[in-house]
Amino acid sequence: MKLFVRNLPWSATEVDLAKFLDDQGYHVKEIKIAYDEDQRRSRGYGFVTFATREMYEQALRDLGGEELMGRQLYVAAAIDKPKNGGSRGRRARREAGDGDQRNYAPVVRDDFGWEDV
Repeated sequence: MKLFVRNLPWSATEVDLAKFLDDQGYHVKEIKIAYDEDQRRSRGYGFVTFATREMYEQALRDLGGEELMGRQLYVAAAIDKPKNGGSRGRRARREAGDGDQRNYAPVVRDDFGWEDV
């Protein structure tokens, strides 16, 4: 019941999105906007967890194309990221035959510091 929302304004906060959704008649449990600490602004996307499945399904159907602070929103069902990293890592891609094929020399720590073997 989590929705992925993108094309948020850089200046948008979780409060802005919560007020927007409340004005649209949605009841949400949680809102998280990705924030870039270096740039001190939103990354332009976030996640909304809805209180009920019905609210989630209605938002998924109806929120796409709505405007928040002059920007058109795009929404999609959020996909939970696997806790173990899934099969997206370099090793898994290499084993599947579609990743980086270079061989890397191991790096070991000895009493004098780091060195290549």
